[in-house]
Amino acid sequence: MGWAGFLAVIPWINAFIWTFKPIDVVDIRRFPDEEAEAFKRDIAHLKKVAYGKVDAPEPDETPPTDAPAPRDNPEI
Repeated sequence: MGWAGFLAVIPWINAFIWTFKPIDVVDIRRFPDEEAEAFKRDIAHLKKVAYGKVDAPEPDETPPTDAPAPRDNPEI
């Protein structure tokens, strides 16, 4: 195969390098100052819940709306 085989492998090597490269996640919904403030609020809230200062939030008790309706006679 020679050069043709080598050239067929280059895109695969490039794809794996691109896939596993380290990246920085950028959240564009908020500016950096707002993001830092939100991060501090989230950490403060989680610390209060973790150390028992505030009760943990209750899970939503309503069933999902896209769930199938229960059948009256399960033996059918």
